[in-house]
Amino acid sequence: MSPSHIKIARCALGWSQERLAREISAHPKTVAYWERQKAGNPDGPMINAMREAFARYGVTIRGRTLTLPKDA
Repeated sequence: MSPSHIKIARCALGWSQERLAREISAHPKTVAYWERQKAGNPDGPMINAMREAFARYGVTIRGRTLTLPKDA
């Protein structure tokens, strides 16, 4: 999951970095770092948590493909 995938999915849902952080039990600064490629990539459990959080609201990320909800 690339930094741009994270940001595009988050913004499509109208989420702040803080909201994504709450959804995946992470610190908001960590989300900001991931989006700016400053803290490396999220690890396996965090990637899974993000995929699950996004999927609950209709966003899927598979490989390089990002699918947004129809109303986004």
